[in-house]
Amino acid sequence: MFATFLFAKKSKDVHIKDGSKAAVVVAARNEGNNIIKLLESLEKQDYCPYEIIVVDDHSEDETVCNAKTFAARSKIPIRII
Repeated sequence: MFATFLFAKKSKDVHIKDGSKAAVVVAARNEGNNIIKLLESLEKQDYCPYEIIVVDDHSEDETVCNAKTFAARSKIPIRII
């Protein structure tokens, strides 16, 4: 799995304190056993992202189902593509 932060404002400082918003993009393929742990971890970050985007690469397991289940109860908007 690969996750990256996309910042709404460019900032050289890794610590966001100026009100910028960040989205996290997660690329996943056959990560059904790990996707919930990853999403839980993102939700617990000190700087909570305003959106998480899960990009599924034709998984053949429960990746999408698990991500949708987590998204239904998440306090952060999660899109699954």
